[in-house]
Amino acid sequence: MNTLDAMKGSGDSFLSRLFDPARFRTQQSYTMSFISGGGMSTGLSMFTNTFSYKASDDLFLSADVSAV
Repeated sequence: MNTLDAMKGSGDSFLSRLFDPARFRTQQSYTMSFISGGGMSTGLSMFTNTFSYKASDDLFLSADVSAV
């Protein structure tokens, strides 16, 4: 079985279960903050991407990656 077939979920191999697209999820968010006072102002923005993977019914892995 090649890698593309494994990622499509065809067959019942370890790779097809590991790379099953139904187990992956990604979500993006963008936030902006602005503060002003004393004649000065500052702005801050942040982009966050959350990567999630459901390894099994009892195990869910998630990681947030942000750029400020």
